[in-house]
Amino acid sequence: MSAAETYAEPTATTIYCPGCGQAMKVAPQHMQIAVNCPSCQKRIKPWRILAAERQAAPASPPQTPRTDGYSMRNRWVAGTLGVLLGPFGVHRFYMGFIGIGILQALITVLSLGILAPLVAVWAFIEGILCFCGVMRDVDGRLLNG
Repeated sequence: MSAAETYAEPTATTIYCPGCGQAMKVAPQHMQIAVNCPSCQKRIKPWRILAAERQAAPASPPQTPRTDGYSMRNRWVAGTLGVLLGPFGVHRFYMGFIGIGILQALITVLSLGILAPLVAVWAFIEGILCFCGVMRDVDGRLLNG
């Protein structure tokens, strides 16, 4: 057996870009340097991603973003949350608008429920707009469904 037969070339490691979720292979010699994602050009440090994956391994790979212009969020879920839990801003949290969700919850809680009917009407209208397919998520894409 020759030396060439006993030496096995190290294999590339698959990591997922935290920016776009795209799977990419990183050669062992590039694991200690920052590389760019081929799809979104985000600067990635593979050793940090691998350390984070080892601490909390995901049950499945990240979802790939939709390419048809629609959001991954469902309009029926957002509308139902808006109609039922609207005064607490839950539908806004679901659509990615954290600031408006916090504002709606704070108005409801800090007014001791006095302004809750006003926020409920506001959220009910947004829930109906979600059902109609007019509302967009935080990335500006229409809700699917």
